[in-house]
Amino acid sequence: MELKKIDSVHWIDELCRNISDDDLIEFDYFKKIIIKEDVSIKDHIMKIYNDSTNELYIITHNNELISLGGCDDDGCVFFLTTKLSENLNQREKIKFIKLIKQHRDFCLKKHSYIWNFIYEENHHHKKLLTLIGAEIHEDVHNFQYFNLFTIKGG
Repeated sequence: MELKKIDSVHWIDELCRNISDDDLIEFDYFKKIIIKEDVSIKDHIMKIYNDSTNELYIITHNNELISLGGCDDDGCVFFLTTKLSENLNQREKIKFIKLIKQHRDFCLKKHSYIWNFIYEENHHHKKLLTLIGAEIHEDVHNFQYFNLFTIKGG
């Protein structure tokens, strides 16, 4: 399993074909409530990919996409997972979390904290965010159905 900077739009196509059900549901709410734009996930990720203020990274396992994510100049981070992430064994899950933490640390070298909003029903990602040190602010509702999360640097 490896973390690397995205090197081809092929990975965006791969994400769109295999996005996890939880992330697809979250994206549907995200586009209705936060960006208020009826856009496909591919078009949205391509917009991020083409924006020079964003850095996108992927986690692959046996050359198959597990996760795609990034960080912008404001410290807003995200990661989306594929259905393959749901089938990782315990050892692979530990490695995946280690790589997510490595990306977190990379982002925190540039920002005193990183942040975004998480769909309140995406329990899988909320658990993962907690494992990597995120504080989920359930009392902060800038957007209906979403909670702010932050991760502070050390």
